[in-house]
Amino acid sequence: MRSISCSPAIPEAGSAVQQQIDALCLLAERIVPGALATVMLLGAEERLRLYAGPSLTQELWAYFDGIPVIPGNGSCASTVMSGQIVLVSNVREDERWSHLQTIARELNIHACWSAPILDPLGKVVGSFALTSFCEALASPEQVALLRGVTSVISQILFQNQIEHRERGISAVLRSVSEGVLLTDAEHRILYCNNAFAEITGYSLAELLGQNCRLLQGPETSPETIATIRRRLKHGVCQGSCRVSRFLSRHFLLSLRIQIYCTDGCPIACAA
Repeated sequence: MRSISCSPAIPEAGSAVQQQIDALCLLAERIVPGALATVMLLGAEERLRLYAGPSLTQELWAYFDGIPVIPGNGSCASTVMSGQIVLVSNVREDERWSHLQTIARELNIHACWSAPILDPLGKVVGSFALTSFCEALASPEQVALLRGVTSVISQILFQNQIEHRERGISAVLRSVSEGVLLTDAEHRILYCNNAFAEITGYSLAELLGQNCRLLQGPETSPETIATIRRRLKHGVCQGSCRVSRFLSRHFLLSLRIQIYCTDGCPIACAA
């Protein structure tokens, strides 16, 4: 196992975890020819330690392992400080690389795109980067690749914590008396708790993947629906709608809808 001094938020990784992350790096390199993929994790001493870089030479590894997280120290330091994706298409003219100009010239580095790796609580614990030896603007597809790879890396690193948290959240939601429904940004139903099933008469199996509009009864006024949509633009709304059950069961449901984000994707929670 590689020796690395990381934040306590990052669990110890075994060889199987490292192999999975190395495989992700190699996959990203095949998708973006000519790029080198790396994973850096934040050490307790506020330095970025190289955790994965299967195509890096020893020289490149030595240069970048342990760089301080300060302004001007490259794309990865910038993404860790900001918590945002950093896309540097020309390192020679970008102030975020001001302290690494000598290294960039010696190693012929021209572009570097980096995205933050988050722990289950949303704290930045490292970065995933694609470094190129020619100037390169990131396409929307390549930005999506950065987001996707960092999301998978987070799941690999924190799999046990995520599973434990999800089991705990699920147990709480199952036990509360209020009905709870979760949907994605496309209004597809992801989850409902036992109370919601009892209130509406729908089971999770019937609702999973369905558009939540199926709950709108024929007596729900268009004005109510328009009000809900308008208020959701601000992230939260409260109101009532008449719910329709396919067994000719109709009733008034008071609800509160809250928009949350996970990995940059909106999730609606109705209770």
